[in-house]
Amino acid sequence: MLDDHKMVRLLFLMCSIFLVGACQEVTIKKLELTELQAERLSEIQWDVLDALPAPPGCEHSEDSRTSSPCFLRFIEHSIAEDHELVRALQRQFGDTLDLNLVIDPEGQVSVDRHNKDLELEASQADLLSRISAHLSNRPWSPGIKRGIPVQVHLSYTLVLKSSP
Repeated sequence: MLDDHKMVRLLFLMCSIFLVGACQEVTIKKLELTELQAERLSEIQWDVLDALPAPPGCEHSEDSRTSSPCFLRFIEHSIAEDHELVRALQRQFGDTLDLNLVIDPEGQVSVDRHNKDLELEASQADLLSRISAHLSNRPWSPGIKRGIPVQVHLSYTLVLKSSP
């Protein structure tokens, strides 16, 4: 029937066809894995933090959100200690001041006005940097996302009106 030479060529041809077919199958499986990874990544809520930043002394409180009593007390006490700053803030901004607190991955706090469209006067910018200094006396525990410290922006309304 077939001599040895023809048999070897036939086997080589069959193996080559099998290998080419197997390579295409691997490529198809790789694409399916990439699609699966993309699907899984789309299911992750990237904007959700595992842990919110917390000021010094509030790290281990069960509720470290911006509405927690510890958080509010820390902000109020940090700024209220400087009576001159509070009076200057009242003169410049009125009874309330909407702030954007930015806590970096190292736990340092910087403060911006919530409405960045409005131009700040030099004196107003100086007052905001003084607030930042008061809040950053000691580093905060940073926000944590997927086990990594991240920068977090928190909106906060500072009430400046003093009680009669």
